[in-house]
Amino acid sequence: MKDTIIPIFSDFLYHTTLDIDENNLERYLKNITFDNNNRVRSNCGGYQTNDLELDDTILFLFNEIEHHLHKTAQNIGFKRKLKLYNFWLNVNNHKDYNTPHRHPKSLMSGVFYIKVPENSGRIKFINPNGALIDSYLGYFHFEVGKDYSPTTILSHGWNVVPEKNDLILFPPWLEHLVEPNNSNEERISISFNYGV
Repeated sequence: MKDTIIPIFSDFLYHTTLDIDENNLERYLKNITFDNNNRVRSNCGGYQTNDLELDDTILFLFNEIEHHLHKTAQNIGFKRKLKLYNFWLNVNNHKDYNTPHRHPKSLMSGVFYIKVPENSGRIKFINPNGALIDSYLGYFHFEVGKDYSPTTILSHGWNVVPEKNDLILFPPWLEHLVEPNNSNEERISISFNYGV
């Protein structure tokens, strides 16, 4: 066998930008009732709807999402077709954020960004080995940049700065958080889970 580095026990992150009909999306958002039934999961402040119903006004978006999701699922090894389990709307205003969390009872998760003002917060994915990596590198007094470069292996996390119409797919067991919205405008996204 030739000298080879084999990345074992990998996770994945799929990131693309969708070409979406904004008029349909705006019409869908206007039909959502924002009431006092805000649920609190990982959100600190902001507004998170309960699970929403898939109807004709949002079907166009999930048809586009599923094109990318099924291709990604096949590439990572799923042979069964995944189906939409649930989805909800997130609205984060100034200083609102989401604490570290996972998405249980699903096989693939994702988020689609509808409105993303500048400085409205990154989504951060946490390396499950990050604390161990930090402790080992810290023991040897390694410094980022001087002694090593952060990579998908030598990093405690991975940050994504989302933009409008971005789609991000990730494994539901991968812990992640959303930084505070430091803009004065709302950040709006749709989160979702797929299973069997």
